Amino acid sequence: MPFGNGNWVDLTIAAVRPRRGQRVRRATGVLLMTIGATVFVLASAFLGYASYTNWQLSHVVAVVVAAPVTEVAALTPTEVQARSAQAAVPQPKPLLPANRIVIGSIELDAKVVELGTHEERGQLVWDTAAHAVGWYRTTALPGQGGNIVMSGHISSPLRGEGSIFRRLPEVRIGDTVLLETPDGQYRYAVFSREIVPPTAVGVMSPTPSETLTLITCYPDLVYSHRLVVQAWPVEG
Repeated sequence: MPFGNGNWVDLTIAAVRPRRGQRVRRATGVLLMTIGATVFVLASAFLGYASYTNWQLSHVVAVVVAAPVTEVAALTPTEVQARSAQAAVPQPKPLLPANRIVIGSIELDAKVVELGTHEERGQLVWDTAAHAVGWYRTTALPGQGGNIVMSGHISSPLRGEGSIFRRLPEVRIGDTVLLETPDGQYRYAVFSREIVPPTAVGVMSPTPSETLTLITCYPDLVYSHRLVVQAWPVEG
């Protein structure tokens, strides 16, 4: 009888087991290939994003172009002339760089450090400040009567340089900005907020009267544009 001694059953099991083993090996191979491809894609995306965030503030400007303004508010011509005349008054005391910035409306109280430029892949780019607001030493000093340009990160998820200007988008026209130097304090009132492309070099150009220019990447985690906040000096 076929099943009397179990020989047929043993042969059937022996034939099935290799086929099952082959299917398991094939499935395991496909799974490993899928995992490998997924890891490769994620690693490539991570490296790409890392390069992009490194590009943030160090490439604030590159080419001179007209800066389209998507959001701007300004003082009246009479107020501008009055503040320009005030800013042009010579300061008898020595001029020194700011070492502290305070914007009460966004609860910012931070140190200010000096920044310059460095070469990256054959291109001259701006330095960025870690956990501080950076002042570009080639721009004006407080009280000098020119354009005082400062920058800070709105966020820095990969480089870990902090988010000192995280709340800068909340600043409004009329808000007070205080710069502190070793020889005194300088008070400014915000008169303009602009969103411009990173190629808008005009925001860093010298100005005929004293202007404080604050720059950060915008919007957060996208960094496709720059938020530029400008302020005039005021008394008090």
